[in-house]
Amino acid sequence: MVVLGASGCSSDEGRPVVDGSGMPTTAVAVVPTPSASPTDALPSYTPPDCPSGSPAPGGTVNGHDLRALLPVCQYQNRPADWTPELKSLEDGGPASAPAAAELPGKDCSFLVDAKGFNLSTDFRTAWARESDDAPSDSVFHPVVDDFIAAYQPGDAKKLLGDIRDFADRCSSFDVYAGSQTTMTVTADPLSGLGDEAIDLKCTPGPNAIVQRMESIIVRVGDRVLFVTGDSHQGGMPKVQDLATMEVRGLSG
Repeated sequence: MVVLGASGCSSDEGRPVVDGSGMPTTAVAVVPTPSASPTDALPSYTPPDCPSGSPAPGGTVNGHDLRALLPVCQYQNRPADWTPELKSLEDGGPASAPAAAELPGKDCSFLVDAKGFNLSTDFRTAWARESDDAPSDSVFHPVVDDFIAAYQPGDAKKLLGDIRDFADRCSSFDVYAGSQTTMTVTADPLSGLGDEAIDLKCTPGPNAIVQRMESIIVRVGDRVLFVTGDSHQGGMPKVQDLATMEVRGLSG
């Protein structure tokens, strides 16, 4: 599955998702996968409900505007051999007041199931998300979650600080998942991506049932991209490679 916003440890699958103000998302039904490669499909394939233009940098933006920056609306920001099978395209609707900072009070176990939707909450005003199944023969197969969130000036930088602090506080913690295991959390800086970037990893001990998670988190001005993958279908997607291409859409 490919979704914008970090995948990895996520808890929002299978139930209605709400934005920071508690409003339900709007969503688009499943659509067919383009039969050609992403490059070949560009002239003829138009994903459902993709805005015609990208939102201008800065200023107020709503969730629907952010859809234009998602990979399904910008096929050129995918590797040539990646043809995702779109499952859903959703957003948080109108912009809301900045959400409260929740990460500082979260228990470490929150990281075992946190995708972009969960990690982006502090100060968030708008968001959009794409969820895809990767073909089984894709070199990026298993699951990826693509998520974009918008913030008021200066708040996106605060969010990344909250995420780093959370990772430092929870660098090692025990959880029970069929058996007891110790989770190791790292948040390493990445150079050359946006204004700042983090490689967040949540790794279980040996013989654990719980999956691994990796989320590439990239800030560009007052917007943040989360590209998250996990191992629950076996193997790990190359989320850093994907984020490197997807951030081009965020940068304009």
